[in-house]
Amino acid sequence: MLRVLILIYFLAVIFVGYRRLPIGWLMLIPPFLLVTSVWIGAMSSRPSNVKELSPEANKLLRKYYPHFALPNSFSVYAHASILLWMTALSLAIIGCFRGSWWGIPLAIAAFATMAALANRYNPKYSMKTVEDQLAYHEIGGVVHHTSLVAAEQRAARTGYKATLFGTRWFMSMSDVRRILSYAQPSIDDANVLWHAGGFDGRKVGFSYYFENDSLSKISVYFRDFASTVEDYHHVQAQLSREYCQMSEPSRSDMYSLFSRGEADAFSLEHFLWAHAEGQNGEGMIFMPQSRDARRSAAS
Repeated sequence: MLRVLILIYFLAVIFVGYRRLPIGWLMLIPPFLLVTSVWIGAMSSRPSNVKELSPEANKLLRKYYPHFALPNSFSVYAHASILLWMTALSLAIIGCFRGSWWGIPLAIAAFATMAALANRYNPKYSMKTVEDQLAYHEIGGVVHHTSLVAAEQRAARTGYKATLFGTRWFMSMSDVRRILSYAQPSIDDANVLWHAGGFDGRKVGFSYYFENDSLSKISVYFRDFASTVEDYHHVQAQLSREYCQMSEPSRSDMYSLFSRGEADAFSLEHFLWAHAEGQNGEGMIFMPQSRDARRSAAS
């Protein structure tokens, strides 16, 4: 609806400019100032560095921060930027037919600034290189997913537990990909979606497993293979606080430390294992509860 209103405004600018050209140009000043000031304000709040991201991804995040922070909201400003320079071009053409050439430099200036801002507000289609595309998906996995998880945790504190990492159990792969647009098929298994992300301020990988095109398991693995016992207990406390009460960690045949928890909608396993000499792997596995499966099927 907002995009339609923006389009109507710029069509009105062209109509007014056709009748009284100077007034049409004056009507472009407020949207020009709005689009520019919003960009400056958004960039002033960008983080200097996100430790879960690679240097390449941090560079891309700083350049296009508004898009990654609020992609849907700022895509509207990209739409307005494009319509603004197109309207300026239309007014310049109208002026040329009337023998007024002073609108040409204004149209060139509007195009130069607004085309650049439209790209900054929505750079998705300008990611030309493989490195940019990888960094783009890395940012989506970390920034978008971290915000999504934080919203879930806030909702869970009020007793409302509807989703897990943005998904619901037994969703199809296509539905999950619509929600997590940055998730990619695993190169090892066609029934797995994967994306980078962050958990407890550390780099992790999220994997979504499907059986018969139905989401059946979610695993989260810390990617640095540098977990310590202290790290494990810190994550353990967060899991008990944010997800479900975890059992006391103990050794098992497979793991150095192992713990399990039960929530209404899922069971959770948290483990630490010796990955290599001097290195430890750490991960979590979420699986649906059988009673939640019955509830889902009934609904």
